[in-house]
Amino acid sequence: MYVKKLDEFYGVTVYALYPNQFMLEGSRGLGRQSYVSSLAKWLVMGILSSQSLFKILTLSRLLLLPEIKYGSGLKGPTSSLSARTLDDLALCRARAFYTIHKEVFSPREVLDMEESKKLGKDFVSSLKHEFSTQSNLNKALNTIMLFREEERYQLLYEGLSGYITCKPDATLILMLRNGLLRVLVVEVAETDVIAVLSSKHIIPRLVLYMSAIYLHYGIPPAGLYVSLSPASEPPALLFLPRGRVSKRLISMLEEVKNLIKLERPPLPGKKITCSHCVYLHKCQYRE
Repeated sequence: MYVKKLDEFYGVTVYALYPNQFMLEGSRGLGRQSYVSSLAKWLVMGILSSQSLFKILTLSRLLLLPEIKYGSGLKGPTSSLSARTLDDLALCRARAFYTIHKEVFSPREVLDMEESKKLGKDFVSSLKHEFSTQSNLNKALNTIMLFREEERYQLLYEGLSGYITCKPDATLILMLRNGLLRVLVVEVAETDVIAVLSSKHIIPRLVLYMSAIYLHYGIPPAGLYVSLSPASEPPALLFLPRGRVSKRLISMLEEVKNLIKLERPPLPGKKITCSHCVYLHKCQYRE
């Protein structure tokens, strides 16, 4: 595994994870299911035995934000807001409004999005299988201590009624060879890595996931985004906290608070592509 530092967004440093030439050549021409299995095998091998990744994970810092608190065990409103609302907000303000008020504006089903979710579940299953297979190899530098699929975590944000629900595709606790513990928060989709870096629509949510999981376990986190698109180069990104959540993420959470108060959808805010929006049939701004 080759690791390259890219940039910093939302209080995290972003690294690209590249496979070696052998893996690239072996994955060419594979069907979707076979490619997903191959990707999981390569990724687990890198997580457990990459010297570069080991050194980076040792640098992970605590992810702190005074306005964000863990919601477990606290009395208060039981209604919750999905952290995925930040994905919608990064793409379109109107779409975020519809998501927030989903009890009034029910989303439609998009066939290829449902298929993508199924493929993501298959990848997580392959990931879990590979961890159980490879963890006992002599070359492993790190040890998997815990693996959770779609575990729910909650946050309380100052001034926001109800919880923010965080549900990453997978959460795993690693013990590094030097005895340090790290939590790896995994999110999977078919969106190309270049598109994620361009629109940054998954990064804010992943940062919230890391915040929630740090407050739950008390272990420094790192985020991992994996693209299931064979055309994605690189196929995965690693996100390492720098210590504090950025002001940009706080402004997004403040905007969510404002959208909750609105009775009508706001203007989208920028030119967007509506074809894959689950609220296309409801939106008054649809193209």
